[in-house]
This record gives sequence, structure tokens and C-alpha cells, in this order.
Amino acid sequence: MESIHSGHRQRVRKRYLNNGLDAFSDHEVLELLLFYCIPYKNTNDTAHILLNRFGSLSAVLEADYDELVRINGIGETAASMLTLLPGIARRYLLDRDENQIVFDKTSKIGNYLVNHYIGATKEHVELLTFDASMHMTYHITLHEGSVNSSEINPEKIAEIVFARRACSFVLAHNHPGGSTEPSEDDIVITRSLRCAFEPFNIEMIEHFIISGGAYRGILNNAMQKY
Repeated sequence: MESIHSGHRQRVRKRYLNNGLDAFSDHEVLELLLFYCIPYKNTNDTAHILLNRFGSLSAVLEADYDELVRINGIGETAASMLTLLPGIARRYLLDRDENQIVFDKTSKIGNYLVNHYIGATKEHVELLTFDASMHMTYHITLHEGSVNSSEINPEKIAEIVFARRACSFVLAHNHPGGSTEPSEDDIVITRSLRCAFEPFNIEMIEHFIISGGAYRGILNNAMQKY
């Protein structure tokens, strides 16, 4: 039996196909998403409940699965889909960037890393290596969890950099829910790594801190204190 909301859903889909999401409010974006995993219910009300609970569209998509399934109107399927979306966005942006970009500007690397950390709720340390033409040759997560200087292992970084015959490398870590302000540990490890690789003519391009969709390079700050 056809839902009494089917006509409304058809109109919303048509509006999206004709105009895209730019004209949609956040609750309408959620309403449209929920069409595909919640049949025969008014997903507009559920979208409002989600926004009221978490405060923003991004916060809904970054919410834990266990929190989502406790929301009235959200079942296991809807919760799974909502938690999947940031990961899909991240994979899409990384795949596009890795295949198209020559990382000849630090801003390109910073933007790439911002995309990499979309939806990240834990701290990660990332290492990126580059060849002489500034193509990325390797990207690996060195550590996941609370980050301090003891988790940034120079020997492990050297092993990877030399194995990949890298001409340069970038270190990055994120501050989920924090700021891009570097700690004293960040500055010390950045300075020591830069100095350690200089005799081998391998450049440490930057150490980025990522937070809140923004990036900050701290290498200049670290070397000025040297």
C-alpha cells in the first residue's frame, strides 16, 4: 500500500534532482537521506529530532552508532547509513586528490589532510612521503589514540621514509574538538625530526595540526624556537 507521504517524497526528490542540495536546509537534507532507509514514516519529524539532539548536520553525521539507535525513529539501518556517510565523503575526496594532485604547494597538502580527517573522532598521526616531482608515494597512519611525543616514533618514520626513497615527507596529527594550537611537545618533535633528516637531504615539508576543518603548519614556529 502506498504511503500517504509518497507524494511528498516524490516532490522532495524532484526538487533535489532539479536544484541540488544548495536550496535545502539541514533538516531537509537529513529528511531526504532518511527516505532511503526509513519507509512509510514522516522523516521530516525525525530529521528535526536529530538536529535538536545533536545540534548540527555535521554533528548528526559524526554521532556514534549507539547514540543514534537510541533516537526515536532511528533504527539500526538508518544509524548505520548515517555513520557511513562521513567515511564515504572522506574516501571520495582522498581518491580524487590522490589521483589528480601534484602536491607542489603546502596548501594542497593541508587541504588534502583536512579531507582525510573528515569524521575523525580519535586522534591520528599520519605520515605522507613524496618523490622529487611532489607526487605522493605513500600515506600511512602511524598511531591512533591519544597523541603525545612518545607516540611519534622517529625510528619508525625513518624506516618508512628511507624504504620509500622519499625526497620529502609531511607529518600530521589532529585535535578532535580542539584547536590547531601546537603543544610544546609538537614543537620539540617537529624540530628534532627536521634536523635529523637534513644530513640526508630529505626535507620535512611541514608538520600539520588539523582541527575543525582547518589546518595549521607549525614547522616555522618550531625552527624559530631552535
